[in-house]
Amino acid sequence: MPHNAICGYAERLGNRHSIYDENGHAEISGLLDVLGGRTAMHEFGPWGDVHVEIRRPGNFLVRIGQTTSERRDRFAVAHGIGHYVLHYLYRGENQYVEFAHTGDEQAEIEANVFAAALLMPAAHFTTAWTALHGDLWVLSRRFDVSPLAVQARAEVLGLAPVGS
Repeated sequence: MPHNAICGYAERLGNRHSIYDENGHAEISGLLDVLGGRTAMHEFGPWGDVHVEIRRPGNFLVRIGQTTSERRDRFAVAHGIGHYVLHYLYRGENQYVEFAHTGDEQAEIEANVFAAALLMPAAHFTTAWTALHGDLWVLSRRFDVSPLAVQARAEVLGLAPVGS
């Protein structure tokens, strides 16, 4: 699936479930509940800090690392939702499936693209980027994600650093 289609799908899902406040901040815990997902803390080895287990439609678990930040955990949950809707529901799966960083690299990229779009919807992000002069730290707080996630989203949206 093309990345722009993934982004559109993520934002439509967020809008359909009214997860955004007036600034575009996403409340993903409610979306996770509605979709039948839950989280569990897990101690991970070197393979990553998120693992998704999908048992059947409406029943999935996103395992997140015990030593990660709350912002990283939000991204991990959005990433897990991405696997669920893109690689399970969209593909019409109905049996047990697992996703981890050691799995399909394309699926991981797609789940990251989905998570970024879900947590930082394009219109809200672009408006905030301009208003806040591309300040990664302020935008990080606004969207409750890491500064690295903000920088990556800005690059994907073709937003140049302010002052360049």
